[in-house]
Amino acid sequence: MKCYSYRAFDAKGVIQEDTMWAEASEEVIQKLQHKGFQVLSLQIAKEVKQGTKKWKYKDIIEFSYRMSLLLEAGISIRRVMQFLSSKPSKRIPYRAINEAVQRGHVLSAVLVDLGFPLIGCALLQAGEAAGTLDNSFTQIKEYYEKQMVWQRQLIGAAAYPLFLLSLMLLFIGVAVGFILPAFKKVFMSMQVPLPWFTKLLFNFGDFVTMHIGGCVTLLVSLGVGIGWIWHQPKFRFNVLRKCWQLGCGHEWFDCFFLARIAKVWAILLDSGLTITEMLNLTGSLWGNPYAVTLQTKVQEDIAHGRTFGEALKEAQLGSEFLWELVTIGEETGDMVVMLNHGATYYEQLTNRYMRKLQQLLEPIMVSLMGIGVAVLVIAVMMPMFNAVTAIQNV
Repeated sequence: MKCYSYRAFDAKGVIQEDTMWAEASEEVIQKLQHKGFQVLSLQIAKEVKQGTKKWKYKDIIEFSYRMSLLLEAGISIRRVMQFLSSKPSKRIPYRAINEAVQRGHVLSAVLVDLGFPLIGCALLQAGEAAGTLDNSFTQIKEYYEKQMVWQRQLIGAAAYPLFLLSLMLLFIGVAVGFILPAFKKVFMSMQVPLPWFTKLLFNFGDFVTMHIGGCVTLLVSLGVGIGWIWHQPKFRFNVLRKCWQLGCGHEWFDCFFLARIAKVWAILLDSGLTITEMLNLTGSLWGNPYAVTLQTKVQEDIAHGRTFGEALKEAQLGSEFLWELVTIGEETGDMVVMLNHGATYYEQLTNRYMRKLQQLLEPIMVSLMGIGVAVLVIAVMMPMFNAVTAIQNV
């Protein structure tokens, strides 16, 4: 489906400019002529490609909230989309969704083509089969509201330390470029003997000042080189695998992954999906290719007759607490309840470690700034003390 922009005379002879979603230009012309419009120009505004648009959390929440609210009121999906497309949004493709739904396409399939998260599409697919589409949108809204809260917490935890780091780098740049050269001239005019530490710092400042272009080029080249190496699949996989193996088993590491994955597993199972279907959809949520390979191994073990809990333990994916919850859930038939308990437990741990991380980063950055200032002060003050001592001895 494509988005066409057109200019046309309406029935009153006034030029109208707008966009319309359609499969082909002929369809747009027919629709406009049916309204009594005379087409002046028609061209493709943009083409929607599968999976190219990534929805932001706030857009997912807004779309899901509106859909759940209108569907709960008993309005049909066709009328809902007609209503929402009458008030177009720059971020959410209501018109494209409406055009597809009016043609009889399934909403979940339409949203897949428009880049809606696969987790949400799976929930919608289950809701369409069970006739509980409004409940599916409510689950999507609640899940991504939590994700957005975590995202803001991460940004908030990193904002102040990053601000302090920027200030420290700015201070070092000013010191090397302006302050150190000025003090060097003063000490040379006074013929004060410089300690080795001060000489080293002055020589570094001179080198950076004289070869500023080369230093910038070197830093840029280093950054580009590191980026290129990082994007090599084999290298990246090996690094992330090592990080996973080092962190796995530690509570602070596990909680950041298991809080989200346990909640998603519970939501998908509650919507009627099987464990196999659930695992097919959630591999990318781990954010680590090595963990994805472990989950693939879990799927293979389940296909060979192992239980979900046994497969997780065999692959060493998750934690002992999660394995116990899954095993109990399989024995009692309350898998969704057990996974929700696990998600709640790990969410609390995540929030606690987030607060600790934020409390720890601030003093670390302040200490680094203090060390940087102390180094510069010592380098400048030592020659001044030597000069004063020499004057007193004379």
